[in-house]
Amino acid sequence: MSKHSLKVVVNVTHRRSRDVIPLILYHVDDEYRETHPDILKKANRTKKAWIGAAKVAGHNELLYYFYQKAIDNERVFSSEPIRKYVLREKEKQKRFRKTLRFAKSVFDDERLEYMFIKLYRGIPYTPRDVDVLVKKDQNERVISAYKKRNAVINTFDDAEVNCEIEGLLKVDLYNGFCYFSRSFLDEDFLWRKPRKIRISGVDCSIPSREADFASLLIHSLLAHRYLSLLDFLYAKSLYFDRRLNLREIEQQAGKHEWAYAYSKMIGTVEDIYERLYMTDQLVDFPIAFTPRFTLGLFRLEWKRKLTFVASSVIDRALLEYNTLQGPIEIDMPARFGNFALKVIRKVKYWVGDRKGIEANKERPEQRTS
Repeated sequence: MSKHSLKVVVNVTHRRSRDVIPLILYHVDDEYRETHPDILKKANRTKKAWIGAAKVAGHNELLYYFYQKAIDNERVFSSEPIRKYVLREKEKQKRFRKTLRFAKSVFDDERLEYMFIKLYRGIPYTPRDVDVLVKKDQNERVISAYKKRNAVINTFDDAEVNCEIEGLLKVDLYNGFCYFSRSFLDEDFLWRKPRKIRISGVDCSIPSREADFASLLIHSLLAHRYLSLLDFLYAKSLYFDRRLNLREIEQQAGKHEWAYAYSKMIGTVEDIYERLYMTDQLVDFPIAFTPRFTLGLFRLEWKRKLTFVASSVIDRALLEYNTLQGPIEIDMPARFGNFALKVIRKVKYWVGDRKGIEANKERPEQRTS
């Protein structure tokens, strides 16, 4: 992929100061700090630039870690909006830790098989909810276990199941990674070689490096429809890790007919890395994948294309909304937010995005050129 192709395959949300992303990377990424030791001397470290960096870090789930790493260098974090955001993040961290501990106790006490997925990113952060991979034949046992503990169980179109308990983050149940009404990764691949990682002070079981990397790429492309700076940093760290077995991932992509999409996503990661670390070009985050780019990777019947575009438009509107807000105003009004979530779930169901039920056998053909 050429160093200019990033403009073609993705649509950058907003152009900002050239100093914003370097200021964030210098504080949150060891590799960038080692290869760019003079950033703090070169960057225009005005209060506006620091507040801009704090906002972008917030939109990329990095503000609390950025705050922890940068507070000794600048006093901008004493500003009222940022201070309130940090206090709110501390409270969310407590809820996150309580949620992990509670979920572990539920699964361990009931002797259920599980892994926390899309959770570990190598950098401390607080997710909006906690995603758990469970075995398909244990779905009802998981739901029953949460009901026994007075959880509210929400199901959406028989495709999404989440468990809610007051005072804790929502827990979403997954059986795999399904989009366009088909699975993109084998179940045994996802469950092979789980890792034990300590997250927020809690010992957690998470997928292998290979399963983490593959699911991050496909979920960013087809579920989030964008790549955050947090996800890029984790993808970068895995991709250049010699312990990562790329052949295993390539076999999965080939078997499930997304080899072309996989190669494009790898090219995108390489392209971003070259721009940021090798040629010091500007890349803004989060990077939104255009429907044209994504649909160019698969052959789909026209109804599914239309629903995917509609779903992408809604997702993009929410991304734009969050990006335009200040750090402490990321959540939209509850009534509008609930309506938007219902629309998103319905449209994604029509596209074929499913979590808690087995995928249909229908498969779009992958493009090869």
